[in-house]
Amino acid sequence: MLFYILIVFIVILLVLLYLYKIKSNKKLYDKQIKKENKPIDELLVLNINIRKKIIDLNLIKEIEIILDKLRYILPILNEKYQVNELTWVTNKMASSYLQKILNPYMLFQLEEQKNKKNELLESLGCIEKELDEIIELVKQNETSQFDIKAKFIKNRFK
Repeated sequence: MLFYILIVFIVILLVLLYLYKIKSNKKLYDKQIKKENKPIDELLVLNINIRKKIIDLNLIKEIEIILDKLRYILPILNEKYQVNELTWVTNKMASSYLQKILNPYMLFQLEEQKNKKNELLESLGCIEKELDEIIELVKQNETSQFDIKAKFIKNRFK
């Protein structure tokens, strides 16, 4: 009788260990998914904010072109080139660089926004140019150029 109780106890223990392992793996997977989606989520929030705080429709369209390009390239980079510096920099572009440029501008009153529009467009043009080059590198699978481009972008948008 004691033998059967011991066997049942061991089986229950093994089942609990198995369930714990599954739960731990699920948490790890969920963290990875959240990490990958975070820049995309931040872009969505940023898009909502620019629509609320920027009046100039042409400027909104220019910003949304950049956001659309990031929405296009981020999933590709995060899926195919997860452990790559260019992926990190592009995620940073989505989650930090754009906010550093746009958030102060969105705090300005309408008149000040008009005065600062050209400066903003110049900064956005630089980001869009780099983003176009990233997209082209990825399309051509020029992985040998990824690190060079990543270092250049990091230095440019510190």
